[in-house]
Amino acid sequence: MIDLSKYTDWELAAFSVKLNCWEWPEEFGECPYSADALFTDASQFIRPIQYVIEKKLGEKLLLKAWHLLKLGRTEEQFEEWWSKREPVLSVSALAILKKIYKCSNGRINERVPIGFLNDKSND
Repeated sequence: MIDLSKYTDWELAAFSVKLNCWEWPEEFGECPYSADALFTDASQFIRPIQYVIEKKLGEKLLLKAWHLLKLGRTEEQFEEWWSKREPVLSVSALAILKKIYKCSNGRINERVPIGFLNDKSND
C-alpha cells in the first residue's frame, strides 16, 4: 500500500496529473501493471489512489495542477479561468442519470418519472 500521507498537497496533485494520463509516479515504486495493460487492469490500481487524492485535495487544486503541469499555463491564467468558469454541481453526472433513468446491464432503457429524483432508495 502506498502511504500518501508523506506527500505534500502539491505533490499529490502532481501525482494525480500523472495518474490521469495513465503514468505511474516513480515515487510510488515499481508499477504494478505492465505498460501494455488494458484500461481495466491499470484502473484497478489507479482509481483507488485517485479517489483518495481527489477527496483530500478537492477540485480547485487538482484542476490547478492540471493547468500548470499538463497545459503549461501560469497561475495567473489558471486563476482567471477559475474565476470565470461555470460552477460544477457536487452531484456527478452519472448519479443524475441514474436518478433520471433506470439502468440495467449498463444501458439506459426506460425513462422514469421526475419524482424518482427525490427517491433516496434508488441510490
